[in-house]
Amino acid sequence: MSDGLWLRLVDLRAALALRHYEAGDELVLEVRDSFCPWNDGRWRLETSEKGATCERTDSEPDLTLATSALGAAYLGGVTVMRLFAAGLIEGSLDAVTRLDRLLRVPRAPWPSTDF
Repeated sequence: MSDGLWLRLVDLRAALALRHYEAGDELVLEVRDSFCPWNDGRWRLETSEKGATCERTDSEPDLTLATSALGAAYLGGVTVMRLFAAGLIEGSLDAVTRLDRLLRVPRAPWPSTDF
């Protein structure tokens, strides 16, 4: 068993705004990204049945994480709760549970081809 698919969020705003979410909620994420500094900072993610928005904010963060952790959870193959347990996400258990619920998918991604 090994990793078969890695994801790099290059345009965090678009990636989070265009993704489908399992529930409606609002969270402020403080994202650390030294490779793509335009992603670095605080982002307000608002989700609903109609879609999502992701905009910069000065509000206090609910969670702090690197883009590598967010990229791991983005496709739903790794849970936010697992990343939190590994020390890769900082924040309250409530906020972790909420983001975990938002990023949940019915089937985990599976790359059928090595590349």
